[in-house]
Amino acid sequence: NGLFLIVSASGTKRWGQRIFIRKKRTELGLGSTQHVTLIEARNKALENQRMAREGKDPLEIKRSRLSIMTFEEASRHVHALNAPTWRNAKHSQQF
Repeated sequence: NGLFLIVSASGTKRWGQRIFIRKKRTELGLGSTQHVTLIEARNKALENQRMAREGKDPLEIKRSRLSIMTFEEASRHVHALNAPTWRNAKHSQQF
């Protein structure tokens, strides 16, 4: 399934996978060997392979999970969290 071990010059080790996504060769990082066992890496590689065969992009899915909120999204979230603690609706509007 394209699974391989990457060993850096400093000796750190991590799992990688070479996979074709929409006819384009891509390398995915699967994690450090300290945190991801060989069995887990094999399972992740197999799942990525299945998604790629179905036409999905495992890299895009991974990035969407790690996406960062925009300033507007973050401020709206903070507003919604704090709104119940304000004394009245005017404070909510001022914020």
